[in-house]
Amino acid sequence: MQKLWLKDFDQKIAPAMSEAAWKLHNDGKVRGLREVEKHMWVGQVQPEISLSYEVETVITPHKISAFTCECWQEGRRMMCVHVAAVLLQVRQFLEQKNLEKQLKEEVKDEPLAGRFTVTTVLSEVEPANLLEFVRDYARRDKDFSLALKTWFAAGEDDSEKHFLQLLDSVLPKNLTAKAFPDKDFRRLRHVLDELEKQLESAKSIGNFFAVFNLASSILLKINPLMEQIGETRRDFLLPVVENSWTQIQSFEPELLSPELRERQWKFAFEAAENGLFPKEMQRSLISWVAAQSKKYDEITDLFFRSPQPVPVFVLVLYLASLDRRGMEKAGIRVLDDFSKSPEAIHECLVQLFYLNCHNALTLLGEHFLEQNIFHAGHRRELEDLLLLTAEKTGDKKRMLKGYRHRFSRSGSFEMLRKMKEIAGKSWDKEFQNLIKELKSTGDSQKIAAVLSDSGDLDVLAEFLASEKNLPLLQKYESKFLGERHDWLKNQYFEMFEVYLSEHFGRPANAVLKDILQGLVVKNEVKMAVELIQKVVAAFPDRSSLAEDLAEIFPKHRRKAVMAGR
Repeated sequence: MQKLWLKDFDQKIAPAMSEAAWKLHNDGKVRGLREVEKHMWVGQVQPEISLSYEVETVITPHKISAFTCECWQEGRRMMCVHVAAVLLQVRQFLEQKNLEKQLKEEVKDEPLAGRFTVTTVLSEVEPANLLEFVRDYARRDKDFSLALKTWFAAGEDDSEKHFLQLLDSVLPKNLTAKAFPDKDFRRLRHVLDELEKQLESAKSIGNFFAVFNLASSILLKINPLMEQIGETRRDFLLPVVENSWTQIQSFEPELLSPELRERQWKFAFEAAENGLFPKEMQRSLISWVAAQSKKYDEITDLFFRSPQPVPVFVLVLYLASLDRRGMEKAGIRVLDDFSKSPEAIHECLVQLFYLNCHNALTLLGEHFLEQNIFHAGHRRELEDLLLLTAEKTGDKKRMLKGYRHRFSRSGSFEMLRKMKEIAGKSWDKEFQNLIKELKSTGDSQKIAAVLSDSGDLDVLAEFLASEKNLPLLQKYESKFLGERHDWLKNQYFEMFEVYLSEHFGRPANAVLKDILQGLVVKNEVKMAVELIQKVVAAFPDRSSLAEDLAEIFPKHRRKAVMAGR
């Protein structure tokens, strides 16, 4: 794009466009001109009452560097009549500004009789004339009209109706992203910014009615929009509605009038009943509603009159209210009706954890885990949540149970350490319970690990001997290379015999060779040699056995080693 000078650009464009732009400018069709950033100007061109285009242009400092208009179709770069009209308005504004600067320079040394300020105008103008000006200016300038309505939305009657009407005026009737152009969303953002300032101001002076009216209006009008718009816009709106709900739920009851307390409850309860809040705020809503001890009858009534199947949100609300009043056992009967919907039960239990309903989660979680209705992933998640709950509440019995399950799953010695720490003097009993549980699952690897950690070599040796598992014996052989050297040698020989009686050929020889090589690395050459000699003697028909096993030694030593020298 060729850069044009602002001072004469209208002489460089097509005559027809220049003439049309001057007509728009002279007819007052360019409105709301403002410098939003240094050198960046934005204005509205309204050729017809029902038609408006936003124009953006950059002038640095006297050249036209860039411009765009809402009328453009994709790919367009050439100037349109709306851009030209805005540029004429910018030029006129800058020329007027320069003229005023020159006049100030001329009279700066002359004493001023007085200044003509806004305060002066407001003190002298007739109310009727001022009202006429405001009405006329509001009709011509949408931004001024919106600012005026936002500023005075609170009204004199302390009601929320004007806030609701104000938000209605900037929201599309059809709540979809396509029906919500960027310029309209910017207007909504501006209104919400101003309302949040009013909300903070009302809060600072303790005007709880105004805070409630503002916050509830924002929630009522913005929450339904949340699932209808794009992610970027939703990211902007979410903190606004979260802050509004925070203001409502943070009221101290003793500071509120009975009327406002009832309005607070009614708003929150109807929001829960109608699913008004986005998913990120539902736990906070459930927690607050369920904690209202004087309203349990209404929560119960909501649960029993909800259509079947009861929505999970309402189900969690009812379960949380049962927990708050010490009736968590009743939750078992409630959730038993959902036994064919394990996904719903799982979701309820997860929500109860995040709502800190410790008693309900523990009771219901253990009950339904025993029913074996969950798939492996959900079962593991619930077991972990129960353990976290036990840790939060200091329930040592359930902590031990949870750590035992985790060790059974992962073999983590950190879990074993925690078990010892919690069990204290009763560790022997807990140790036996752990071994019993591991034996029930047939997990010889973890059993050996626990026995090794205990330091009782007699018990470990007895277990390894009973398992007849060569890799397992090899894993713990270092514990027996001292005083139990002969026991280890005898165990290896017995297991070698069993293994070779069931496996044949050079692949079987390779397994034994690997184990013997490990002994040589640990300087147990004598044991390796003795084992080779005994195994070869036990299986004389295996012609390749001696040759393969002798390969663990260098060639020049093989004959001497095998001869026992």
